[in-house]
Amino acid sequence: MAGRQLTKVEVEEIRDKATVINLPTEIAQAIVKERGYEDIDPDNVWEEWLIYSQQ
Repeated sequence: MAGRQLTKVEVEEIRDKATVINLPTEIAQAIVKERGYEDIDPDNVWEEWLIYSQQ
């Protein structure tokens, strides 16, 4: 963690450099259930990051 609030540019840069995998729906749903939270939607990364970071 940066020790401060990330900027929109930083969040988008992290998204752009992230590794992406495509899983069958059933496996992806099982991972979400086990982990307890959804992935951040890359198309709405800034908006979802703001919500997540306020928790």
